[in-house]
Amino acid sequence: MRPLHIDYLRSARRARLAVHVLAAFAFVFAADTLFHYRTIKTELALSEARQARHAEPRTRQPPKVQESLSADEYAFARDTAKRLSTPWDQLFQALEAAQVERVALLAIEPDVENRTVSISAEAKDYLAALTYVANLGEQRTLRRVYLVRHELKQGSSQRPLAFTVSASWRENR
Repeated sequence: MRPLHIDYLRSARRARLAVHVLAAFAFVFAADTLFHYRTIKTELALSEARQARHAEPRTRQPPKVQESLSADEYAFARDTAKRLSTPWDQLFQALEAAQVERVALLAIEPDVENRTVSISAEAKDYLAALTYVANLGEQRTLRRVYLVRHELKQGSSQRPLAFTVSASWRENR
């Protein structure tokens, strides 16, 4: 086998040539990029100026303000304000406090104008329904609590009692 002769001090002439070529290429690329940047910046400024000239109105007019609300719009706004100011939490707290285990609420239909509520429910028996009505009558928020209607459901094997209660509510202060 022949011995290898490695020259560690070899001249870097080829490497220097590559560095000079790459540096020249980078300089030309940077100059071209700068030229295009300035061209685009000038075009953008001209375009914005042109657009601003076309967008300026000839005479400035204040925005139109609606003269007044119609009667329907005023009534709707008043009704909405009344619904939002209704003390719903007191009504629902009274319904939750009167809860009976053997009674399931089906519907709560409040009438905000008259401050009345109609409650539809089902109970397992008459005693549970009457207990629920009595519990509603004991609530400070509710008054004039009446059992309006009741009937046995015939289609079910357990024959639950469907009933409706009417009450008026007031705001506790």
